[in-house]
Amino acid sequence: MQGMIRTIRWVRTVATGLAVAGLALAGTSAAANAASLRFGGASSQPAGHHAYCRSGGHHCGSQKDAGPVAMTDARWAAVRSVNAAVNRSIRPVSDKVATGQSDHWKVGGKVGDCEDYALAKRSKLMAAGFKPSQLSLAKAKLSSGEAHIVLVLRTTKGDYALDNLRNEVRLWNRTGYRFQKATSPSNASVWLSVGG
Repeated sequence: MQGMIRTIRWVRTVATGLAVAGLALAGTSAAANAASLRFGGASSQPAGHHAYCRSGGHHCGSQKDAGPVAMTDARWAAVRSVNAAVNRSIRPVSDKVATGQSDHWKVGGKVGDCEDYALAKRSKLMAAGFKPSQLSLAKAKLSSGEAHIVLVLRTTKGDYALDNLRNEVRLWNRTGYRFQKATSPSNASVWLSVGG
């Protein structure tokens, strides 16, 4: 009888442990889903991005959706390094001042504005092995109401914004911005509405 009681207690302990582990995994999955951009229907392509793509820009067109990336310490180090390095390498200057155009997109340069930083970061992270579909350009509104472009890294733990206004890489929903649209994971020329 004592052996049977011990077996029942052991089974209950194991079952409780498995239930707790299942809840923890479900909580992690729910947290990742809440921290991921939800793509909606088609949205308009920003005029500057359209012109960039028409002129042969490298960050346009169809791409295979590889899904979100599973991050490692080395990948996080690369992301943080690229974000900070690009932020240091480009002096912030509006398109109007730099080129005389209201919206001119290019990859990096000595001077530029938000989309130039985002395209430079996308180039460097793709060179470091990230898939194009894991790196979406996103348009958001700052608290001032000003439009802003950031690079969004799609990970299995949520989507992170690489921003020229800060060196810290943050979950998109912790930036304080109101995200409006982003490039599709399957086509970098197509913009989709987004939400959280």
